Amino acid sequence: MTFTLCAKKFVYDYNIDGTAVQRSTTVKDPVVIYDCQFNFKDHVDCIVSKARKLMGFIIRNCKEFNITSLTALFNALVRSRLEYCSLAWFPYYQNQILSLEKIQQKFLKYLYFKEEKRWPGRNQA
Repeated sequence: MTFTLCAKKFVYDYNIDGTAVQRSTTVKDPVVIYDCQFNFKDHVDCIVSKARKLMGFIIRNCKEFNITSLTALFNALVRSRLEYCSLAWFPYYQNQILSLEKIQQKFLKYLYFKEEKRWPGRNQA
């Protein structure tokens, strides 16, 4: 993989014992998924996917919990995953920021539903 912020990439083919080494477009560090343009789209997508799964797990299995316990679980499991190592991959594209914030908004809507017994923004007749 070649890391660059320039539009024109310098591409060099590497060989080991006459065998060409395949060029990768992403590299998965134990914490962050890097791509050659440093836009971290794959990393944000992976984090959002894992956070949605964890939030779904919390909502499905903790229906009888009170709001304080649900908030503590969300902060411990989901929000910590969303914020972990964010200084390295800080989202600066608006679509990445929105996808991260949608998870928190969905959880807040669920808490509202637990408290008020109706979904926010829906008219009750």
